[in-house]
Amino acid sequence: MSDTPTATDRIDTAERQAEDVQRQQDQTPDEAAQESVEKEDIEEEEQADVDRLEEIDAALTENGGP
Repeated sequence: MSDTPTATDRIDTAERQAEDVQRQQDQTPDEAAQESVEKEDIEEEEQADVDRLEEIDAALTENGGP
């Protein structure tokens, strides 16, 4: 199976990007700032999850786990 995006995938991606741009243009500066803070919070939470999973994986590897 190829990782090359299909035409439909590219269209879907372009549509999502266009919607994001339109939403950003429609936002007030306060809304944009709030969204930015929320994105940063989500990214921090996701990184913490990744870090924790890496710790678990390392512990399992050390102890002969799966």
